[in-house]
Amino acid sequence: MRRSVEARRYVGFRVGAVEYALPIEMVVQVVQPLAIIEAPGAVRESVGLARFRDVVIPVIDLRVRFRAKTENTSSKWLIIRSDVDLIALVVDVVTAVFGTPRDEMRSAPPATGDALGCEVLGIIARGNEAVLLIDLRGLVQLAHGKARLSPPARKPLPGSSDRG
Repeated sequence: MRRSVEARRYVGFRVGAVEYALPIEMVVQVVQPLAIIEAPGAVRESVGLARFRDVVIPVIDLRVRFRAKTENTSSKWLIIRSDVDLIALVVDVVTAVFGTPRDEMRSAPPATGDALGCEVLGIIARGNEAVLLIDLRGLVQLAHGKARLSPPARKPLPGSSDRG
C-alpha cells in the first residue's frame, strides 16, 4: 500500500533569471506597486515604506538584494507576514501558486548559505525548472532595521580537544 505524502503549497516568483518560492501561508497578498514613502537611513535594499491596509510597512527590493540582472522595469509586490510584522517584497513577476509533495523536495547544496539574507531550504523540481525554496529570516531582520545576526560560535563537541 502506498503511503499518502502531505503536499505543501507555495507561491512562486521570479527575480532575474531565477525562480524562488515561499510557503503560501507567509504570503498575505500580491499587489501592484504602491506609493513609496522615503525612509532616511534605510538599508540599500530598502525601497522605503508603503501604506498597506492602513499600516506602514517596509519595502525590500529582492532584485537589488539578490543582485539580479533584470531588464524588467515592471514589478509585483508580495506582501508577506513575518514574525514581527508585514513586509513588501519587490519581485519581477509572480509565477504560480503550486503544490508539491514533501518527497519531491531536494536538499540544497551546502554552498547555498545565506549570503544574500536568505537561506535556501530546498530545491523543488517544477517542469524543467528548479525552484529555490527560501527562508527570509535574515532579510526580515534587515527590513526591520536590525543588524544581521552573526552565526553562533562553534563549540567543541563534548570529549573533543581543540588541540591540532
